Amino acid sequence: MADDGSGATLVMASSGWTGRITGISRSGMERPSIKTTHLGTSGADTFIPADNHDEGSLELDIQYDPDVPPPLTSAAETVTLTYAIPAGQSNGATDIGSAFITDEQRTIAIGELMQGTFTLKWAGSVAQMDSS
Repeated sequence: MADDGSGATLVMASSGWTGRITGISRSGMERPSIKTTHLGTSGADTFIPADNHDEGSLELDIQYDPDVPPPLTSAAETVTLTYAIPAGQSNGATDIGSAFITDEQRTIAIGELMQGTFTLKWAGSVAQMDSS
């Protein structure tokens, strides 16, 4: 069953960055295919799965604070994404891995809170743990 996202958190261990996160999107894992078609293949192209995969990225929507910007130029660091705690559980599921920021955008408008979006790229494997 899907739960409300309220209570989800993101911790960046080395930089210690914290912000007012209003939304988190995680792109899916991607595993490339390797084309194996050769001159003797007839009909459709043939493929095999690659050994390695790409863990994807996280896109964070934040209330932007120019005094506490995301650490855009920092090295990869341990990032822990904790999902909201489901009903009947004590801890939310987590994704833990090394990540770094690849881009950042800001929106500043009259009469509105400043908003920002930035993307964290997973630098390798991500450990996923179920809620408990």
